[in-house]
Amino acid sequence: PAPQNIVINEFYAYSSNDWVELYNPNAETTDISGWTLKDSTSLIFTFPENSLIPGSGFVVAEVGNRLNVGGDTITLSDNNESLVDEVSYDATAEGISEGRSPDGGAWIICQTASKNASNEEICQP
Repeated sequence: PAPQNIVINEFYAYSSNDWVELYNPNAETTDISGWTLKDSTSLIFTFPENSLIPGSGFVVAEVGNRLNVGGDTITLSDNNESLVDEVSYDATAEGISEGRSPDGGAWIICQTASKNASNEEICQP
């Protein structure tokens, strides 16, 4: 599968438990070892060896307190440092995530987060 199809699918940016979820819309598993997540100023996560996303599956990067509550840009780059996906967001609120619905689709504000699962049933505006 073409790695460019991997997308940032949902994120939570409010507490010391920030996270970023990726989605693989392909039928086959994709290896994202060495891929990185950055905010507008720094590296926030590098996927370790053997980081695999199954076809139509998800992987979550736990990034601690690295995402800015007041708004920021999250970028996903492959192991060649080529941009794969990015999302910019404004101020966030406690308990609210932002996600794509359907998975890989348009961005919405999610009243209930669906961390490491499909946004289709849970992540609703």
